[in-house]
Amino acid sequence: MQLLLGLDLVVAGIAIIAFVIGLFLLPFRKFRKTGKQVTRGALFWMVVSGVVWGLFHDHLTDTKSTDLPKDAKATIEETRRLEAERKKELAGFPDMATKNAAKALGLKTYAAYQLRNDKVAIQRYCDWSDKAYPLARQRDSEYDANPNKEARAKIYQKYEALQQQLLTATVAPLGIEEWEFTQLSINAHWDFYCRAQKRNWVVITKAMARAASRSDAKEAVKSLNGFYLENLNNGTSHFFDNNRFSSVRCTWENYNGMRFVGCKLQSFSYVSDWDIFVVARLPDGRLAASPINGMTSQHVTSSGKSKYLNRIAQARTYLEGLGEPRTYLAEYAGLIDIQAVRQLFE
Repeated sequence: MQLLLGLDLVVAGIAIIAFVIGLFLLPFRKFRKTGKQVTRGALFWMVVSGVVWGLFHDHLTDTKSTDLPKDAKATIEETRRLEAERKKELAGFPDMATKNAAKALGLKTYAAYQLRNDKVAIQRYCDWSDKAYPLARQRDSEYDANPNKEARAKIYQKYEALQQQLLTATVAPLGIEEWEFTQLSINAHWDFYCRAQKRNWVVITKAMARAASRSDAKEAVKSLNGFYLENLNNGTSHFFDNNRFSSVRCTWENYNGMRFVGCKLQSFSYVSDWDIFVVARLPDGRLAASPINGMTSQHVTSSGKSKYLNRIAQARTYLEGLGEPRTYLAEYAGLIDIQAVRQLFE
């Protein structure tokens, strides 16, 4: 192939020289006929040479890439093999970090992992919960009312079919498997989102909590201290009993990269347990605090006196008192070692 192209170049060179000579002869009447013949012949061979070069040069260029040394070929093949293995190992995930994060949630596909904080998916789960749990209670009620073994078997089959139909209808539009939906609901803590929705509270994620600053914690201390003190002064509930307690103490601590605020009521004779909150700054800039247990939640949302119902109604979505900054109540979408955090405040 290379020899042919070499000959083609020689022919092209001779044709060019002949073409020049032909042009040189044209002005002379005696050699004009010869000049025309030489010029025409030279043009013909120049065209032929161009065609040959166009046909075989591209082919030679393409084949050169395969005519590599063995070491270079081996390197290319190894690179391709590694890329194929990595692609297979990633299994649709953009990188190993994302795949490992999905694995921690019990998931095997990137499509499922992308739904972990998806509002539509979470809403579908909340809607499913509102229907599935009453079905389970109704099943148990019928089960208890029918001691007959055959009747119980039919009841079980009936409600099992209803639960399956409900689950299938809920999950199908999301494009994931039913077991992935279950894993997401458990490991992505979707129940907390549903509870926050029913309370009209916001949601704090682990990332939000770990991003909270010292100034966020100090602001939350001021806000919660003002709320507790105002409610204590007004005696708004059995907990905020100003006949037993006379002052409020709020402080903050760090644990596991997060900021926690604790508040308690006290007097010379009595001291309440700590009410503890995990603090975060929401993406829209609002300050939020999530009670870490049910008792704390009850303290900030209950009231025993009707004249203060409006203030406590506000407390169901946010805490505010004595002109201090407003803190929005939240559900923390995750797990907290309550005992470890409580020990920090003891």
